Amino acid sequence: MSIRWENIKPLKGSQNNAFEELVCQLAYQECKSLGKFTRISAPDGGIEAMCELPDGSVCGWQAKYFLSSFSSSQWQQIEDSVKESLKSYPKLTKYYVCVATDRANANVSGKKSFLTKWGECIQKWKDFAQSQGREIEFEFWGSFELSDLLSKPENAGKKFFWFNESELSEKWFEQYNQQAINNLGVRYTPEINVDLPIAMQLEALARTQTFKEHLRDEFHKLLIEINEQYTFLYRYEELGNHFEPVYELLIDKLNLSTIDDLEKTVDIHLINQEINELIKYLEDFYKII
Repeated sequence: MSIRWENIKPLKGSQNNAFEELVCQLAYQECKSLGKFTRISAPDGGIEAMCELPDGSVCGWQAKYFLSSFSSSQWQQIEDSVKESLKSYPKLTKYYVCVATDRANANVSGKKSFLTKWGECIQKWKDFAQSQGREIEFEFWGSFELSDLLSKPENAGKKFFWFNESELSEKWFEQYNQQAINNLGVRYTPEINVDLPIAMQLEALARTQTFKEHLRDEFHKLLIEINEQYTFLYRYEELGNHFEPVYELLIDKLNLSTIDDLEKTVDIHLINQEINELIKYLEDFYKII
């Protein structure tokens, strides 16, 4: 799932405010069961939100609406926030840096990658904390991590609200299907419900367990029928020579081990063509014998 962070809906006329609010909502969803969560308004003392754990330690989230690798001034902004948070929250032990980009690790001569700079900076910040008699852990929430959180079913509403994108989860389909059944009322009876041919096509498109079992059963039936014909086929060498390539083609092209590979394609036209040619040959062969 790719999130276009530049399209986030502004909050109070600012996309910066919107990003901060979204990060806090995601943090709350993740940590609300772990301790006391508090959203902090400006001046925030270096964090947008905090969670006080049962042992008294505090986790803090700092959100910056940065869409690409940090400039020197942006690195400095984060460092200032880190130092301010250490000053404002004596029990802070974990600090989340949340941005709308990922850490590149390009190997360019004479330049340090984002990932390298990140490692150097968190070490510098840890050293600073230790000089104050503190220990602190840093965690990075970038585009990947935030997108992963947004993909969770419980966050589907947030994705729709901030980006006008729906997350059609399995739970959503179940609820929508149940709503449709409820709307039909007495007009719907499961015992006389008719399965349409397109239903299995939709199952195939989604690679559902129902489709996999259906395909496995049909392929198994096909192999049984083929094996039953082996004795007859190989009475006639010429017949076997025509059948063998088609059999090998089926085994190769209908390989169930690749069923979950959505990029794997099966040349149905080729399979149909080979089978039809074999059927025609068999019909002609039977006329002779």
